[in-house]
Amino acid sequence: MKEILNSTRLYLVAVACLALLACAPRFGNYGGPIGSPMRAPAPTDHCATDKPEAICWTPVQARFHPDGQRMVVNLCSNRLGTPQDQYRGGIYYCRMVEYRMADQSWHLIAGQDEDKSYLYPSYSHDGKTLVFGVDDCRARYCMGSIGFGQLATMSVQAQPGQPAVYGPLKRWPVMGMSRPNFTADDQRVLYWRNHHSARLASGRSIGSISVFEYHLGKDEETHPIASLYSQAKTIRFIHAWTAPQYSLDGKVLRFSGMVDNLIRSPEHVWIRGGIPDVEYRGPDNPLIHRQTDRNLEGLGRVFAEHPERGILAGPGNLRLVDPRTQQTARVLVQPQRARVDQADIDLSGRWVVAVVDSLNPHTGEQGPHRTFWKQVRDIRKADGNKDDVPVLPLIDLSTGQVQALRWPNIESLNAHVNR
Repeated sequence: MKEILNSTRLYLVAVACLALLACAPRFGNYGGPIGSPMRAPAPTDHCATDKPEAICWTPVQARFHPDGQRMVVNLCSNRLGTPQDQYRGGIYYCRMVEYRMADQSWHLIAGQDEDKSYLYPSYSHDGKTLVFGVDDCRARYCMGSIGFGQLATMSVQAQPGQPAVYGPLKRWPVMGMSRPNFTADDQRVLYWRNHHSARLASGRSIGSISVFEYHLGKDEETHPIASLYSQAKTIRFIHAWTAPQYSLDGKVLRFSGMVDNLIRSPEHVWIRGGIPDVEYRGPDNPLIHRQTDRNLEGLGRVFAEHPERGILAGPGNLRLVDPRTQQTARVLVQPQRARVDQADIDLSGRWVVAVVDSLNPHTGEQGPHRTFWKQVRDIRKADGNKDDVPVLPLIDLSTGQVQALRWPNIESLNAHVNR
């Protein structure tokens, strides 16, 4: 009898507990009022706590001015974020800097506000205009826009032997764009822009991007690759990789981006996935695309084209390719483990610049560099590493010399400007 009473008591206690739980409010995704979220901790300035000579900014793009004397380099901050989350944080808080080859000097371009990020600058073919994106992130933590902003330009006055003079910033009515590039006539700008977006029930945003073109004089935007999006067949780019550009003859539109078509069946997509280099020749011609991961030969990923030097390609190495035979004519930089993510050749055909390993191949996001060299393991060295290739190599094609550029921290350039 005692055992039966004890069992009955346990049963009644269990029922009472279940009743209390059923009556209690539930939180989160399960209904009831949602509790106040905890304030996220402020990002830690890890770079500032490092040694005074620490590298606190990372190059993500470099573009030559047509005078062959200077280039504009996009430097992005390493200062925010954590070692556990190194591909986020302040790596999208960026500044535009001019580098002059003759005296190897760096100059901060004037007119850049502290509460904004300036992204992927590039000169026009006549050298009179600088085009770029502006992100009003209002803080040095600019990860939310991942390199996308409003289209903007500055006028440029370049004199031999002197830093260029840049005019006031002008915004254009194009939002959510990235990696702008002038067309040959300097009247239009190509870029990546948000194409489709949606917000899930969880609050997370998803979407895709595509290549668009804006006519500065007519205030008109067009979608040159619109034929790739139809009910029968489509494509979904989720990260921009290289700036879109036309071939020298204007017949081919080239661009590279990360593709995610996993939700669709293969017969309904142009490209299944990966990070292809795409050649678009219009709706009546076949779409050409090449998977370029660690590609070492042929066209691979096309960065630029020169009428005499040929095509500048990567990403497994940096090479010049004969456009007629598509055979490698000359290898300029050969990383052992890294990839070449960005590159450019100047108008005269003397200079080539590249950015090595600036993008995470798994996420497409920018990653910080806190050294001027990419390194590989070497057990014969005291620290177990040796220099492989520069992060920002500048190649003189007339001599074959490869120079490892040592970019400055923006703070030192600010101090120079404010003196």
